[in-house]
Amino acid sequence: DVLLSLAEAHNEQNGGPTAEAYNLVNEVRARAGVTGFSGMTQAQFRTALLAERGRELYGEGLRRQDLIRNGTYISNAVARGKVNAQNHMVLYPIPRAVITQSRGVITQNPGYPQ
Repeated sequence: DVLLSLAEAHNEQNGGPTAEAYNLVNEVRARAGVTGFSGMTQAQFRTALLAERGRELYGEGLRRQDLIRNGTYISNAVARGKVNAQNHMVLYPIPRAVITQSRGVITQNPGYPQ
């Protein structure tokens, strides 16, 4: 997770993948016995890295956060046939008990019943 996150940060901060970003992700790929990344644009690297995180971190409970961070959570849900997926669903609803205990200080996230 740390190596892939750092590779993502290099890509985003530098307007495209740097040699260090390639080295980081290719270290993970070499361990898995697959060929490394090279010659990608920023968008291509971002997409490939998201897919790599999905394979490498399968079952770790990070996929939802990765998709939200990349702005693809809702579109992926719709593509999988989840026709009720809506933009506000990138946030969870706040439990009613929390809202009640706060005496109105905490309000429900937009899109959920108040």
